[in-house]
Amino acid sequence: MNIRKINWGRLKPIYLSFSVIVVNTLILLGLLLVVLKFWSPPIPRADFTRQFDLSSYQRVDQTTALEAILENQKIQDEKAFEFFPWAVYVTRPFKGVYVNVGKDHSRLTVLPPPLKTGQKDFVIWTFGGSTMFGWAMPDSQTLASHLQTALNNRLFSYRVRVINYGQPFYHSTMELAFYQYLLRREEKPNVVFFLDGLNDSNNLIKGGDIPWLTDIATVGFEQERLRKYGTDANVPWFTLNESFPLLRLRTWIQQKFKMGTSSGVVKYPKRRGMSVAKALDKYNKNFQICQSIGDAMNIRTYHFLQPVPWFNGPSPRPNKQKNVWFYEGLIDKSRKGFYPIWNALQGVPSAYVDARH
Repeated sequence: MNIRKINWGRLKPIYLSFSVIVVNTLILLGLLLVVLKFWSPPIPRADFTRQFDLSSYQRVDQTTALEAILENQKIQDEKAFEFFPWAVYVTRPFKGVYVNVGKDHSRLTVLPPPLKTGQKDFVIWTFGGSTMFGWAMPDSQTLASHLQTALNNRLFSYRVRVINYGQPFYHSTMELAFYQYLLRREEKPNVVFFLDGLNDSNNLIKGGDIPWLTDIATVGFEQERLRKYGTDANVPWFTLNESFPLLRLRTWIQQKFKMGTSSGVVKYPKRRGMSVAKALDKYNKNFQICQSIGDAMNIRTYHFLQPVPWFNGPSPRPNKQKNVWFYEGLIDKSRKGFYPIWNALQGVPSAYVDARH
């Protein structure tokens, strides 16, 4: 049997040429990544300031208002939230000039006055969505800050401290979970306020009980589960995140030319809405649980139905019919601890800073 000898001399030029091509390609790719790292085009973002009516900021100047709006835009753009096992997410600690969130995930309020001789502390917890959080408002202009100032000017036997646990995009189911978590962790308050309506009417009808950002939480859980417990066959051996320069360039191209984004491999629960009747039932059950907790723990509990521009307000919208029915269903309920203040802003000029708040 004749075995033909390999002529290594003839393969040497091919090998050298291939090596040069590979090395040069890697060098060019490295240079491209460096360029994209420092000079990649920014992802186009909407001008957040155009959504707001600056004339509605009657207690601060427009420069302060714009700065507060931009700090809230930073929270929105960076999705400055962190995983929270009891309600999927909470706002991360955030330090700005006008917008600040503490380590306990509460929005900063104005400092209470010093405790005077003979006074007792009177603590109020507030819960709600972005309206209670004070979206696009400075710390000093949130509902919680105004409430604290007003009560300290009236209740002279107490030093009132209001702790603002409002969270963007929260609805009553999430607030209840956050409330129960805090009761197990902190000293109970004297009073608790819940301000709801906008997010409940939107989320329960359109997305059910599944909170916003559940998709991110689910994908993160699944990826970590595969990394720690998956078999060699289903664990990716090489992954890239969205900060990789080429992926940033891809995202920019997709958004710039409205090409859409590629869907992830990991699936997460689809947000499914419910009928207005079921949405009302969900809210009413959350209300009853909160009231029962208050009765059992001697915490005065108040629920408020917040004003919104599309319900007998300046901006009626035909696509909000189900939301209107939701509000009408709650207004018809006369019960202890529930206060429908949906009409509190009627007749007030420029009462809303945007189409929601």
